[in-house]
Amino acid sequence: MKRIALLLLLAAVLHLGARPAAAQNVVVGRCMPKLKSFATIQAAVLAAPLNGTVFVCPGNYPEQVTLSAPVTVEGVRSGTLDRAVITVPPNGLAINTTLIEGGYQLAAQVLVTAGTPSVNITNMTIDGSGGNPSGAFLVGIVYDVGTSGTVNKVTVRNQNPSLAGYGIVAQNSLAINGSVTIENSSIHDVNLFGIFAVSNQTPPTLTATIRGNRISTYPNGVGIWDQSAGTVVGNVVNAASDGIDVINGSTASVAANTVANAQRGITVSGPGNVVKSNTIFNSSIAGIQLYGNGATVENNNITEGPVGIEFGCFTGTVSGNTINDASTAIDAVPTSFNLVNTFQNVDTTRRGGC
Repeated sequence: MKRIALLLLLAAVLHLGARPAAAQNVVVGRCMPKLKSFATIQAAVLAAPLNGTVFVCPGNYPEQVTLSAPVTVEGVRSGTLDRAVITVPPNGLAINTTLIEGGYQLAAQVLVTAGTPSVNITNMTIDGSGGNPSGAFLVGIVYDVGTSGTVNKVTVRNQNPSLAGYGIVAQNSLAINGSVTIENSSIHDVNLFGIFAVSNQTPPTLTATIRGNRISTYPNGVGIWDQSAGTVVGNVVNAASDGIDVINGSTASVAANTVANAQRGITVSGPGNVVKSNTIFNSSIAGIQLYGNGATVENNNITEGPVGIEFGCFTGTVSGNTINDASTAIDAVPTSFNLVNTFQNVDTTRRGGC
């Protein structure tokens, strides 16, 4: 038995010794001298091992980056500097994918190509200043169909061309599920959509987890458009148009977000949606608006605006909400509705007409 055990141990050692040495992670710039260095992020990505990490030193990188294999792209600190910025290259941005919602062409500054799993982007800034692609929407980051990964501690800014700008897009038109997490990030100075998550399958085959982000859009932008499964939780949104939209087949839940200064704080359409414990204030049209039957809207705090909750003659489980300082607390309410909400300092508690 001892001889057999020794032979098995020797075989295992020989097997391990025969394996090639693992490829090393790589760096862009000169801040990590022990790693192989590249001048551009794209060159480093192509040289990185599968599931490896491309570390990016602080600085500006005027390039359009394509990610087609599992990899992490991570900005690192060097001395007192801690911002690695992907900027628009001098020759502009090429069209590199298509939006599944409407078929619009996109020029993504960072593109995760269709079918690529496990792509993570961390501590990077994507700056669209000067980007104005002809005939296409400018987007900071796109996770294309059938992809997965995480965007964490990222800044996406200045996607405001003459046509339309999106901060981050995650999309899926395939039967196979995709999963993208967007968290702890800052998206601002975007002129159409801050975060746009969409699946055109029923039920949605994209699970988008959108949490802990700070988002602002102008002049007519929507903070978060979620047409997928997943969650929208703990975000702070300041939007010129709608704050958070979960519509058109979305099964996402929306919880513990703060939405300010939007036309409509949160819009919701379906029986799969739960809108709970959000804080909404200073909406110019309505704090929450229903666009379909069956949603659950509970325990939200809505302050200051013409209408607290706009039913639009749709039905839903709407209870436990507190509405303060509104012209009308609940509007276009079906006659059968009898759930309890709390009204404070409102001119009219309820308007019907359905």
